[in-house]
Amino acid sequence: MTKPLLSALALLGALTLAACGDKEAACTDGDFQCDGDVLQECGSGGWEDVQDCSTDGMMCHAEMGHCMEMSDDSGGM
Repeated sequence: MTKPLLSALALLGALTLAACGDKEAACTDGDFQCDGDVLQECGSGGWEDVQDCSTDGMMCHAEMGHCMEMSDDSGGM
């Protein structure tokens, strides 16, 4: 192989690795998510634990940004 071709392949490999970086860590400040029963809020571009909902017998509700009581949704049967 020629030197320019090897350089191009090396550059392509480096760009591919850079594109596959850790995308889960990026977030928008003020957004919420649940990691299991743990409510997390985005701050300074990363996820921070806010509250472990399970310690209070509750469940995580990311859309509302808080823990909430578990519903007894048995469907009436």
